[in-house]
Amino acid sequence: MKFKNNFEKIYENIVAPPPLFIYTTLIIITIAYFSPYLDVRNYFIGDDFVWLYQAKFGRFVPTLGADDYSYQNKYGSLAFIYQLIPVSIYNDRPGGLLFIKIIHEIFGLSSATPYYVAILILHIINVALFYKYARIFLSVWPSWIAAALSATWFYAIDAATRVNAIFDVLAFTASIASILIFRESVEKNSKIKYIIGLLLFVFAIRTKEYAIGILPILFLQESIFFNGKIKESLKRISGYIFVFLLIFTRYLSLYFDQSTERLISKTSDYHFSYSLQGTLENFYWYWSEVFYKPFVSPIFLGLIFLIFIAIFITGDGKLKRIYLFSICAFTLILGPVLLFTGQRSALYLYAPHFFVALLLAATLEGKALNKILGILLISFVSIIPFSSNWKHDSTNWMLDRRNEVRLQLESGTPIISEKLTTNKGDLTVFIGGVKPYINAYVNSWATMIDLGRPVKNLLAEHMIYVLGQHSTEKMDDFIKQYCNQPGGKLFLEYDGNVAHDRTVEFEKNCQ
Repeated sequence: MKFKNNFEKIYENIVAPPPLFIYTTLIIITIAYFSPYLDVRNYFIGDDFVWLYQAKFGRFVPTLGADDYSYQNKYGSLAFIYQLIPVSIYNDRPGGLLFIKIIHEIFGLSSATPYYVAILILHIINVALFYKYARIFLSVWPSWIAAALSATWFYAIDAATRVNAIFDVLAFTASIASILIFRESVEKNSKIKYIIGLLLFVFAIRTKEYAIGILPILFLQESIFFNGKIKESLKRISGYIFVFLLIFTRYLSLYFDQSTERLISKTSDYHFSYSLQGTLENFYWYWSEVFYKPFVSPIFLGLIFLIFIAIFITGDGKLKRIYLFSICAFTLILGPVLLFTGQRSALYLYAPHFFVALLLAATLEGKALNKILGILLISFVSIIPFSSNWKHDSTNWMLDRRNEVRLQLESGTPIISEKLTTNKGDLTVFIGGVKPYINAYVNSWATMIDLGRPVKNLLAEHMIYVLGQHSTEKMDDFIKQYCNQPGGKLFLEYDGNVAHDRTVEFEKNCQ
């Protein structure tokens, strides 16, 4: 009898393991997957410096929006962090910037590791919250698989490896928490939790714009899974509707404001196109990217498409509901980026991919054929990046590039700093010998941060001119720019990642 009781207890723990086991294993899997990104080579790169500059100096860096940056004048300091209502149609994300600023205030910029650890912690929280969310629809083990899959879905979680994409990660934290708390508020009729959910909804939107899609997701969730008639569902989410209308109206006013003409012009990558064909093409691009389009043959993608059709046709009622809900949620979270004509990025897949993981895990509760097809897809997503060394090679390539940026700054900054002192801030820097795009001078924010002060003259447009390694055909223009530039000048030439002051030698080209 005792043996039988012990066996039953073991069986129960296997079928329904305790929460401690669930969350511990998810944490271990996530940390193991992300451990390479804690390498000392990992550093800041590209747009990371734009946000770090804002966090360090407390000044808003205009990127997209009003030509005269009237909102910068009005919110010249980071006072705009405390604005609940958007002041710019794009890149106005005080929630994420506040998070970066907190990390900066604690750890500074001596190392990038604290920033990547913070993003990893956020991702772990998202995975744990998503497991809890999946439990609304699925049993324990399929929910665990959904969470584990979302934790390690290579390429789709690229945002969790970049400082400048912390907005995508943090916004999902607030979004999924808002959804969970909303559900609890409905079940327990708690007004306090409902208000907390609303506040998280606002914070999510002010962290990344895609969170505005949470409203229709809540409506679909209530209508499809909780026997909510349309009128009843709308009543439940009425507070969210109010917040949505308030912020969406503000976005519309900014969109049609003449001051944002540069952003919405047809020449901008962020121009909205309302073409059905363009929207469908963008949807296909993002859906196929989730399944590794750049790295697998079209035959594989076609086979995956057929598998999804088969899953829907053969699935039972519950699987069909989860299927349709997941596809809709994937689309709604992508939201405005489906309308961009010239801007596509795998970074935008971070939040949507969770719902694809939910769909794949749901197949494990379907019929035998659904289980087989689901296991095939889950295996494909999990194994391909590792079996081909794709993840290893691409991760190390990026770590090496980021390390190059660090080495370039460590070598070049002392020279620039000395010249700034000599020229009393009147200095234009010309850079030669660096790799195109992936270098410390792709924009001037990196240099200004590393110099430890916001030098006014360095804010001027074209402060830094860069001649890449493979741009010798542009040498004549480069020399002409150098010779015609008034004031103090510095020509910094790189041999690998080591900087040399070649100003004296380069001046001979102007004689």
